[in-house]
Amino acid sequence: MVVKRKDRILVLGFFGLRSNTKDGQDIKTRTLYDLLCAKMPGRVGYFDTESLRFNLLNFPVLFYRILCSETIV
Repeated sequence: MVVKRKDRILVLGFFGLRSNTKDGQDIKTRTLYDLLCAKMPGRVGYFDTESLRFNLLNFPVLFYRILCSETIV
């Protein structure tokens, strides 16, 4: 029996999790992520681009997450 891989959606954006900001951009990104998670639980992942500001070694992680995703928002 072949197991079909679930659709993977990656929300790529500034979440502001490390600096805990509450500006327009990160609120929009968090809201979009929450809406997608409510509609498709278990299929949505995220990458906070703020992490690249503090550690450029996260770039390979970003690249890997993009390659493993079917849809990028």
